[in-house]
Amino acid sequence: MAPCELAEALGPAGRLVVIEKNPAMLAMTERRAVRDGLFDRLDLREGDAAALPFADGAFAFVGSAQVFEYVPDVAGAVAEAYRVLQPGGRLALVDTDWQTLIWHVDDAELGERVAKAFESHLAHNHLPRRLKPLLSRSGFRVERVEPLILLNTDYNPNAFSFMLLHIVADYIRGTGKLSPAEVDSWVADVQGRGGDGSYFFSLNQYLFVASKPA
Repeated sequence: MAPCELAEALGPAGRLVVIEKNPAMLAMTERRAVRDGLFDRLDLREGDAAALPFADGAFAFVGSAQVFEYVPDVAGAVAEAYRVLQPGGRLALVDTDWQTLIWHVDDAELGERVAKAFESHLAHNHLPRRLKPLLSRSGFRVERVEPLILLNTDYNPNAFSFMLLHIVADYIRGTGKLSPAEVDSWVADVQGRGGDGSYFFSLNQYLFVASKPA
């Protein structure tokens, strides 16, 4: 859920603080908030998850979606989340295990090379496997862990994998780890399956819900 959607769900009495390292993403969120009449519910700040600019116990809830997997000092980020939570406050994290990525293609060897090349786009390729002990060591009480399975069997603009396909292709082109022809061949293979009914994409994300003891 995007920041503006969260702010809308909180209602007029709610207040959402957004920490974002990328100024362009902050600007995009600000434009949408102004457009949707939600700007007064948001506090947008540039910052780092491993060094939050807030006092101890400042918040009743901390949430993060696909952020910690990009933070090199993930233990520091978990510790910061604990620090800024009030006693009894709750934490919700969603992160992806990118080693669960499945994109059915004819050329399996090329598909494996694409997946391997894409691993370098983040700091932790399979962070969810490590999150529960990281949370516990920081003092959190882990209440539940749930899988969120992203599954697309159709290739269409509303599918998660439709957007992801172009993100992956553009990133790999920029790394030079595969030739442009190889990337184009992989994209064509994936897209071609949308026309013959054999399209299959799957990726696992995991939700961690924890609390800071009162």
